[in-house]
Amino acid sequence: MSVATSHWPESEIVQRPVPPDWIVGLDAGQLRDYSALSILERREHPAAHAPVPGPLSFAERWGLKKLPAVPMEAHYACGHLERYPLGESYPDQVKRTVATLRQLRETIDRAGGGRLILCLDATGVGVAVADLYREADLSGATFAPITIHGGDSPSRDDRGGWRTPKRAIVSYLQVALQTGRLRIAASLPEAAILAQEFRNFRAKIKASGNDSYGPAADWRESSHDDLLLSIGIALWYSEHAMGGMSAAMSEALEQAMSWQSRPE
Repeated sequence: MSVATSHWPESEIVQRPVPPDWIVGLDAGQLRDYSALSILERREHPAAHAPVPGPLSFAERWGLKKLPAVPMEAHYACGHLERYPLGESYPDQVKRTVATLRQLRETIDRAGGGRLILCLDATGVGVAVADLYREADLSGATFAPITIHGGDSPSRDDRGGWRTPKRAIVSYLQVALQTGRLRIAASLPEAAILAQEFRNFRAKIKASGNDSYGPAADWRESSHDDLLLSIGIALWYSEHAMGGMSAAMSEALEQAMSWQSRPE
């Protein structure tokens, strides 16, 4: 990867290829719902609001002196969307996911490195399904089961997973899309379905302060949100647990969450 933006002139940056990270988001639907998988390629770029550096010294240019720290932020490319067959058993879903992770591991090894993470929405399927993935060969992927709730703050659970508010997932999606840090290949077969999910999706906060999401009363009970949620949990994990957001993006996120917290 070559890092070059209008803020960091290419002639003043030592180009170093950095292998991307791969984050797999999996919304494990209940038996009558689709399960959906998305893959985000995560790359670091200089932050959009980073200060413009001065000319590099001779020592800096030739690696004899450490370069000034460059503020970075994560950008994402979604190059794979998949809905599992309706009614497929959880053990068969695990086998399908394991095969995908194995292919990604081969890609990572060819690229010379990079992290592999599997984020599972464990909200509706419970501990038993999460344990199927814990016991499977995930090709060295970090396993991050995520339970979504209607509160205000994320936390770790006693099994190494995460609990996160729905509003946080929505806010990260909004900010990443609005700032152009999340891009989705229009050529994907499921892209049209995802676009419809985005159009149907509405985030609302009840007067009581609890989260409410359309088109149904609860986001997890919506009939068409599986692809959207698979991307949302992967993005949330990257931004929250891996530190993918710059200071400017963090400020935008706080504004988004503050907006959502206002009662109707």
